[in-house]
Amino acid sequence: MNVFDGLDNPHIIHALAVHIPVAMAMLGVLLALMCAVTQMKNLPLRRLAIGWYAFMAVVSFATVLTGERTLDKIPGTVAVDVRKAINMHEMLAENVWILAAITTLVAIFCGAKRDNVRSTFTVLLVLASLVTAAWIGVAAWYGTSLVYRDGIGVPKASAVVVQSAGMSADLEAAPNSPAMPESSAVPGEARPGLLAPPLSANHERYIDRLSKIWNGLFGFLWPTS
Repeated sequence: MNVFDGLDNPHIIHALAVHIPVAMAMLGVLLALMCAVTQMKNLPLRRLAIGWYAFMAVVSFATVLTGERTLDKIPGTVAVDVRKAINMHEMLAENVWILAAITTLVAIFCGAKRDNVRSTFTVLLVLASLVTAAWIGVAAWYGTSLVYRDGIGVPKASAVVVQSAGMSADLEAAPNSPAMPESSAVPGEARPGLLAPPLSANHERYIDRLSKIWNGLFGFLWPTS
């Protein structure tokens, strides 16, 4: 197996792509603070902020396109909670590039000649960078939960075989690897010759609690009814 083997998998492409806007959003907060400290009088730094968020908007939009390709690979019979998490992740992700574009416009207006206007937009730039970072952070949280809690986009543990030099890929023929019936498998517990599920049952309990907190927060800020 080499690094190019998974490039035909939409889930892997999406997982690779999402790290770029997430990292840019987090580092963008630091960049906005540096601009605020210099009161937007450093021209190269201001141009860097404009280019930074403009590029982030483009990358975020491209990342949405990679996410759209993964939707066709998701089974249509998933649990209701999983479907809600998918919809929330999709909604958040589709608006990241818009927030990045708005932040770009704010950074452009930070070059105003009048001090009071420049100071106002400098504060707005810091706020916009914080909102963008928080927004994409929540989107990343839902995406992470879908992968590591719900197993979306990853092979089932029972289908992943650990192969070593000189060991047969067939578990039933492998020495010292007694077969275990599917019905006796315990969630979160490793089986001989197989990779363990992404998260244990203990981890899932904490993720469910945090998910309820996020859902309650967004339900309060953006009520659906």
